[in-house]
Amino acid sequence: MTPGLASLDNRYLVLVGWTLFMILWETTVVGVLFVGWRVWRSRASAERQHDAAVVAMIAAVVIAAATPGILAALPVSASPSATSMAVARHISPEPPRADEPRAFMVGGESTSRGTSAVLDHVAAAAAVAWALGVLIFGGRLLGGWVLARAIARRAEHLANDSVNTTALRLIEELRLGLDIRVVQSPEVDAPAVIGWRRPTLILPPEAGSLSPDMIAALLAHEFAHIRRRDYVANLVQSSIEVFLFFSPAVVWISRRIREAREFCCDDIAVARCKDARHYVHALTTLAALGTMNTARPALGAAGPRLITRVRRLLQGEAMPTFSSVRLVALAAALIVLVAAGSRVSLASAARVPRAAPAAGAPRQDKIPFGYATEQHGSGVVLEKVISSAEAPAQRATVRNISSERIIGLRFVAAVERFGATPRSVRLFTSDVIPASIASGQSLDVSPNVLSAAQVQDVAAETPEGHLQFFIGLQSVQFANGYLWSMTPNPAALTGEDALNLQHPIYSRDLITRDARRPQVPDAACRDEQNAATSHGGVVSILNEPGRFMRCDNGRWIETALK
Repeated sequence: MTPGLASLDNRYLVLVGWTLFMILWETTVVGVLFVGWRVWRSRASAERQHDAAVVAMIAAVVIAAATPGILAALPVSASPSATSMAVARHISPEPPRADEPRAFMVGGESTSRGTSAVLDHVAAAAAVAWALGVLIFGGRLLGGWVLARAIARRAEHLANDSVNTTALRLIEELRLGLDIRVVQSPEVDAPAVIGWRRPTLILPPEAGSLSPDMIAALLAHEFAHIRRRDYVANLVQSSIEVFLFFSPAVVWISRRIREAREFCCDDIAVARCKDARHYVHALTTLAALGTMNTARPALGAAGPRLITRVRRLLQGEAMPTFSSVRLVALAAALIVLVAAGSRVSLASAARVPRAAPAAGAPRQDKIPFGYATEQHGSGVVLEKVISSAEAPAQRATVRNISSERIIGLRFVAAVERFGATPRSVRLFTSDVIPASIASGQSLDVSPNVLSAAQVQDVAAETPEGHLQFFIGLQSVQFANGYLWSMTPNPAALTGEDALNLQHPIYSRDLITRDARRPQVPDAACRDEQNAATSHGGVVSILNEPGRFMRCDNGRWIETALK
């Protein structure tokens, strides 16, 4: 992920990205259901096929529009899921690197801001790509509309009185009730309708060389489009495609709508001229005349689709073979899609930033966090934990300081509640996370110990209080079969006590020693043995009960414990 794109990775892009992923599988399900209907109702009329395709398109649009709300409302799994938010202090004999600030806040004065997880980067990239696609396809649609209006304005009155007379007669017979302008233009290769309230029917110049019966058949097709308001329907449909261009199912359904729309108008034209062959002859004759002229911008839709239309008119609808087998295959595909889509939905709900809590529900946006750098006997050092309000404890850097390879890790999070209510701790543990960390090596892992929704649930239990988090390891599995583990204490009042960590007590001499040291933003502080305590960490002062010192940007200063 490039730094430029990473800088765009915020909660809105992540929300859009995961919404797009959900829309993709949801619309694919709609597409599979529509394919199944087409196989089941293979003999349905063009009108029925058109209506079914429109229903499928509307369903896809409604689902897509509702997806952001669905995504925000989906419950996050009660088991530890893909995100966590944690808090803690570090006491480590290992000196931290200057570029790796470590955080522990007691009063919630600051929070560590890490980069987004890889999946969030992918979601953000998808959102950016979608926005660019909307701009491109939207610009193309707008450009096509402007071009069509310009062609309509430049079109000339019909030079052939026979064509004009036939058009006026059909308008009267069909009782269209609209002010229809019939013109001709060398810029079109096939008849085209532009506009809705005052539609313009543009004919190619070659239309004048056709017989009156052929002209009547072709005009009956175009007037059918006008009566059905297909111009407006096509604009709406094209607008939908601009926003859902990334869904192959939506694109395919849209093509089926346009195909069925032409079939419907063909059927109306054939019913009027009462001879399918005569109508086909008119279509092919006009197409042949158009190909004999020089190339020009084509606004019409003859093209390859004419072959399909002619085959259908002369031979009827092709009967699909192995319908039962295809239905079974589609049912199996649908089951797989729903199963996979459910997992995508849950993953999306876990990754997407939560919507604003319901009215009256408390929310603590900046929650102090930290972690226990080293736990005695674990053989592991937590070098770094990255967390944010939207993606708590999304990544931890684990270093193996033992002589054996690590094959599994289990994390524990202690959520401390303090303030207006009595102080208390709630514990959350992760599943065993498979890993392979050789001796002396480091690895980035996802703790999967606590979700943002669970954090807010805890906050809701103590409306007037505050939260902070403590991340540590509950167990470490080694390749030689040894298992290190610790039993968290649910009755503890602090995260450190919950993980059975020793409380450091430092001499006031450290405050005197650091008085003239320059501040280094987010830097850790050192004791006499060079053990590190993260920025914001608070410890007791030796032989001074009730007095404390806090690590402030690399310096020890005296502080009051809130």
